[in-house]
Amino acid sequence: DNMVSVYRNSSDVWFYVVGTPTENELVLVNVLAALHEALSTALRTTPDKSSLLDNFDTLLLAIDELIDGGMILEMDSNAIVNRVGMKGSDGGTTGSESTFTEQSFNTMLASAREQIARSLMK
Repeated sequence: DNMVSVYRNSSDVWFYVVGTPTENELVLVNVLAALHEALSTALRTTPDKSSLLDNFDTLLLAIDELIDGGMILEMDSNAIVNRVGMKGSDGGTTGSESTFTEQSFNTMLASAREQIARSLMK
Protein backbone atom coordinates (compact mmCIF):
# COMPACT_ATOMS: atom_id res chain seq x y z
CA ASP A 1 0.00 0.00 0.00
CA ASN A 2 0.99 3.62 -0.55
CA MET A 3 3.04 2.60 -3.57
CA VAL A 4 2.54 2.92 -7.29
CA SER A 5 3.68 -0.07 -9.32
CA VAL A 6 3.78 -0.89 -12.99
CA TYR A 7 4.65 -4.27 -14.43
CA ARG A 8 5.35 -6.06 -17.67
CA ASN A 9 5.54 -9.69 -18.65
CA SER A 10 8.34 -10.96 -20.86
CA SER A 11 8.22 -14.64 -21.62
CA ASP A 12 8.42 -16.29 -18.17
CA VAL A 13 9.62 -13.20 -16.26
CA TRP A 14 7.66 -10.35 -14.68
CA PHE A 15 9.35 -6.94 -14.39
CA TYR A 16 8.09 -4.48 -11.78
CA VAL A 17 8.90 -0.83 -11.17
CA VAL A 18 7.67 0.57 -7.86
CA GLY A 19 7.46 4.23 -6.87
CA THR A 20 5.96 6.51 -4.27
CA PRO A 21 2.34 7.64 -4.64
CA THR A 22 3.54 11.01 -5.93
CA GLU A 23 5.40 9.43 -8.86
CA ASN A 24 3.97 9.85 -12.32
CA GLU A 25 2.83 6.47 -13.63
CA LEU A 26 3.85 7.38 -17.19
CA VAL A 27 7.43 7.99 -16.08
CA LEU A 28 7.48 4.61 -14.34
CA VAL A 29 6.11 2.96 -17.49
CA ASN A 30 8.88 4.62 -19.54
CA VAL A 31 11.51 3.36 -17.07
CA LEU A 32 10.09 -0.15 -17.37
CA ALA A 33 10.03 0.04 -21.17
CA ALA A 34 13.64 1.31 -21.24
CA LEU A 35 14.78 -1.56 -19.02
CA HIS A 36 13.01 -4.17 -21.14
CA GLU A 37 14.26 -2.71 -24.42
CA ALA A 38 17.84 -2.38 -23.11
CA LEU A 39 17.84 -5.99 -21.93
CA SER A 40 16.35 -7.20 -25.21
CA THR A 41 19.05 -5.37 -27.15
CA ALA A 42 21.92 -6.38 -24.87
CA LEU A 43 20.90 -10.03 -24.73
CA ARG A 44 19.87 -10.12 -28.40
CA THR A 45 16.75 -12.06 -27.40
CA THR A 46 13.56 -11.60 -25.44
CA PRO A 47 14.48 -11.62 -21.74
CA ASP A 48 13.53 -14.89 -20.07
CA LYS A 49 14.59 -16.60 -16.84
CA SER A 50 17.45 -18.58 -18.29
CA SER A 51 18.93 -15.72 -20.34
CA LEU A 52 18.69 -13.34 -17.36
CA LEU A 53 20.33 -15.85 -15.01
CA ASP A 54 23.07 -16.58 -17.54
CA ASN A 55 23.65 -12.84 -18.01
CA PHE A 56 22.93 -11.67 -14.47
CA ASP A 57 25.83 -9.20 -14.62
CA THR A 58 24.24 -7.50 -17.63
CA LEU A 59 20.89 -7.32 -15.83
CA LEU A 60 22.44 -5.69 -12.75
CA LEU A 61 24.51 -3.25 -14.78
CA ALA A 62 21.48 -2.24 -16.85
CA ILE A 63 19.48 -1.55 -13.68
CA ASP A 64 22.46 0.35 -12.25
CA GLU A 65 22.68 2.55 -15.36
CA LEU A 66 18.91 3.11 -15.33
CA ILE A 67 18.38 3.92 -11.65
CA ASP A 68 20.74 4.88 -8.84
CA GLY A 69 19.50 5.29 -5.29
CA GLY A 70 15.92 5.66 -6.46
CA MET A 71 16.79 8.42 -8.94
CA ILE A 72 16.19 7.83 -12.64
CA LEU A 73 19.47 8.37 -14.46
CA GLU A 74 18.69 7.33 -18.02
CA MET A 75 15.63 6.29 -20.01
CA ASP A 76 17.27 5.87 -23.42
CA SER A 77 17.73 2.14 -23.94
CA ASN A 78 20.53 2.61 -26.50
CA ALA A 79 22.54 4.73 -24.04
CA ILE A 80 22.01 2.08 -21.36
CA VAL A 81 23.24 -0.68 -23.67
CA ASN A 82 26.27 1.40 -24.62
CA ARG A 83 27.12 2.01 -20.99
CA VAL A 84 26.92 -1.62 -19.91
CA GLY A 85 29.62 -2.37 -22.42
CA MET A 86 27.76 -4.22 -25.16
CA LYS A 87 28.58 -1.50 -27.70
CA GLY A 88 31.33 1.07 -27.99
CA SER A 89 30.75 4.77 -27.38
CA ASP A 90 30.50 5.33 -31.13
CA GLY A 91 27.55 2.93 -31.35
CA GLY A 92 29.46 0.20 -33.18
CA THR A 93 30.37 -3.17 -31.82
CA THR A 94 33.64 -3.39 -29.90
CA GLY A 95 34.94 -6.62 -31.33
CA SER A 96 33.45 -10.05 -31.01
CA GLU A 97 31.53 -9.76 -27.75
CA SER A 98 32.37 -7.37 -24.96
CA THR A 99 32.66 -9.26 -21.69
CA PHE A 100 32.93 -8.07 -18.14
CA THR A 101 35.92 -8.96 -16.07
CA GLU A 102 35.40 -10.81 -12.84
CA GLN A 103 36.86 -7.89 -10.92
CA SER A 104 34.40 -5.35 -12.37
CA PHE A 105 31.52 -7.72 -11.67
CA ASN A 106 32.66 -8.20 -8.06
CA THR A 107 32.99 -4.44 -7.62
CA MET A 108 29.52 -3.86 -9.02
CA LEU A 109 28.06 -6.64 -6.87
CA ALA A 110 29.67 -5.19 -3.72
CA SER A 111 28.22 -1.77 -4.56
CA ALA A 112 24.77 -3.28 -5.05
CA ARG A 113 25.03 -5.11 -1.71
CA GLU A 114 25.97 -1.86 0.04
CA GLN A 115 23.01 -0.01 -1.47
CA ILE A 116 20.60 -2.80 -0.54
CA ALA A 117 21.98 -2.90 3.01
CA ARG A 118 21.62 0.88 3.33
CA SER A 119 18.05 0.80 2.06
CA LEU A 120 17.17 -1.98 4.51
CA MET A 121 18.68 -0.02 7.42
CA LYS A 122 16.38 2.96 6.82
